[in-house]
Amino acid sequence: MDKILEKLNTEARKIFLDKDEKSAIRNILISYSRKSPFIFTFINKRRILVSALVILLLILGGGTSYAAERSLPGDILYPIKVNVNEKIAGLAALTPEARVKFEAKIIEKRLEEADKLAQKGNLNKDTKEKVEKGFEKASVELNKNLIKLIDKKDFDNISEINSVLDATFNSHQKSLGEKAKKNAISKSNIDSIMEKIQEKSDKNNEIKNGIEEVKFLNEINFDKNSRGDKKEMQTFKKK
Repeated sequence: MDKILEKLNTEARKIFLDKDEKSAIRNILISYSRKSPFIFTFINKRRILVSALVILLLILGGGTSYAAERSLPGDILYPIKVNVNEKIAGLAALTPEARVKFEAKIIEKRLEEADKLAQKGNLNKDTKEKVEKGFEKASVELNKNLIKLIDKKDFDNISEINSVLDATFNSHQKSLGEKAKKNAISKSNIDSIMEKIQEKSDKNNEIKNGIEEVKFLNEINFDKNSRGDKKEMQTFKKK
């Protein structure tokens, strides 16, 4: 158990909450403590961060964690979704290959949230900023690990993630575009998110085109080397 708590502490140090998020989590902790006071008795004997305590409680009592998965920016459980559930899920993504796939799913989640908020007419300045912040954060993490795949010349995984991102960006640009036409009040916020999507889509296309060019040049070099080997073999046979 001590090793588990130590790992939770390490991950918890990466979690940053604003005033409203801390208040929401505090209320959840109070509610949970009434159901499981023995957990607090156990925790009081050890010095761990409050955010690590939140993670531990959610592991032991998955109801709140499950409910948080359906939350949207602006909801009371949304901080649990992004700062706890997704942090825990990310612990399993240990390699660059796994990490880019994980972050691609997070990107899709953020855009799905934008879609749902726009559908409900709840895409205001505050919720838009939360979506954009999460979208940018996941994009940065994905690119960091994508660079590692490029260094390894892992073109198959890079092409796969490019295709996934293409589909995600195109789908949500179309969906949000339709909602912008129907909702004049949220249009500026929807347009802002669509601009962010277009920026990432353009960058994704640049990477995709660059990878295709590298693959093409590698094929040419391979073909030249192959023909050179055949010529050497023919010369050897003549001797």
